[in-house]
Order: sequence, then C-alpha cells, then structure tokens
Amino acid sequence: MNIAIASDDGTHVARHLGRTRGFVIFTQQDGGEEQRYISNTFTQHGRGHEHGHQHASDGGHHGGHQHSHAGILEALKGCEIVVSGGMGMRLREDFRQAQIQAVLTDHDLVEDVIADARLGMLVHHEERGCGH
Repeated sequence: MNIAIASDDGTHVARHLGRTRGFVIFTQQDGGEEQRYISNTFTQHGRGHEHGHQHASDGGHHGGHQHSHAGILEALKGCEIVVSGGMGMRLREDFRQAQIQAVLTDHDLVEDVIADARLGMLVHHEERGCGH
C-alpha cells in the first residue's frame, strides 16, 4: 500500500491539496513500513502561485483558469491513495482516471490518517471537496 498525504509540515494534513508544501508518502509492504516526506515542486500553487493567472494548459479550461495536473500525477505515480483535507473536482477526476483513489479527510494529523489506512478504515468526506 502506497499513500500520499498532503502536508505542509509532515505532521498535519493540508487543507487543500493543490496548495500543499509537500506530501508524506507512507508505504506498507511485506510486513514493513516506510514514511518519507517529499516537497511539492510539481504544482503551481505549491510553488507559491495563486489563482487568477493561466497555468500550464492541458487543453482544458476550468473555473476561470487553465490547469495541468500532469506534474502531480507523475510525482504521485505508484501511490494507490492520495489524502487531503480538500481538493478540487477536476483534480479528483484526474486522479480517478490515473487509478489513484482520492480521499478527502477530516483528520488533522497525518498519523491519524496512517492509523486508519492500516486498518482499512479511511473515510472519504465528499463535502470537503472544492467546486473549482
């Protein structure tokens, strides 16, 4: 099991995946576990850019600006689940198409997400999604 958890500090779950500073990557396989943190160098928001300008385009237009999620999809390739406190509908759809399950959580701590994942008890809170 490979899970990417959006986190600004490695401890707390980020409230919005597109603006996170990084990801805790939790891997569980063959009875062992590994946890590491990677910085978000692959989304425009993660590098400090804001809405209202044009992102690299993948040909789609959504919510008043264009987005390409190719960087984040490539960076999280190999993860089966991505977890955040919030995430836009278009990004969730892109994850679905990439066969990565997007989970919106109400947990504040990364360790609580990992504990639920170990038990197979991650709960998706659709109401935490963003409309853009």
